[in-house]
Amino acid sequence: MIEAHQQQNTAKKCIESAGFNGVVALPRSATLEMVCIRAGSFWMGSPSGETGVMRLDETRHYVTLSKDFMIGKYPVTQSQYEAVMGTNPSAFKTGGNHPVECVSWKDAMRFCARLNVRFAGILPAGYRFSLPLEAQWEYACRAGSESALYNGKELTSEEGKCLNLDEIAWYVHNHSSDGHMEVGLKQPNDWGLYDMLGNIHEWVFDRYGHYSADKHETLDPKGSLNGRERVVRGGSWKSPPWRCRAARRGIDEESYRLNGLGFRLALIADTGSGKTE
Repeated sequence: MIEAHQQQNTAKKCIESAGFNGVVALPRSATLEMVCIRAGSFWMGSPSGETGVMRLDETRHYVTLSKDFMIGKYPVTQSQYEAVMGTNPSAFKTGGNHPVECVSWKDAMRFCARLNVRFAGILPAGYRFSLPLEAQWEYACRAGSESALYNGKELTSEEGKCLNLDEIAWYVHNHSSDGHMEVGLKQPNDWGLYDMLGNIHEWVFDRYGHYSADKHETLDPKGSLNGRERVVRGGSWKSPPWRCRAARRGIDEESYRLNGLGFRLALIADTGSGKTE
């Protein structure tokens, strides 16, 4: 497994070697910061007995990601989404640095597609903007940790207030009465990523399916080949603690919109997975 300090020491080299500095210039003078994540291996899913496991679809398995990728330092905000798409679909139109929500999977992929057109010829060769693959999302979220929470701690409650979760996430017991909060107000993980748990559910690219135990599926896994339900990760401002774990998986249809559902931009190796299907 890549350790957190190794990731930090090599992130700059990764960005420089790709020829892309990780700051995405958007229309209307908006910007979007990304963090480079080095390729590596990790334990994906939840270990036996982890507090908060409610489903049987988190089987722990060893995954190797063979390509470096970038992922947003924060979830995409309302100002960033409006700069690219010209509209703000959010139910809570708090603007600025609040995360955009009421965004479907298809909406998020259209956002990525517009950026790919805008940055054609500028992005590192063989890379394109997309939603992160589910394995990429969990790898980035964990940042070298193997606990339920990326601060190295476990849940102390499944449904009630959890002090360990309070440190890093907005969830049902500490959120504002107006819903989600501005991004970046809680502690980041060891790779400098904020709000990976709580605040806003995040779409990932993969179709939903149970994890495979086959060895070939643990190298750059891309999820199920069938179905129209996509995976949602991270939990939101109205989630109980058990939904705000690194391994927890949610499911929604591609066209579904919700005031607790947004996304995080990724820059991934283009193997055909970054295209809307």
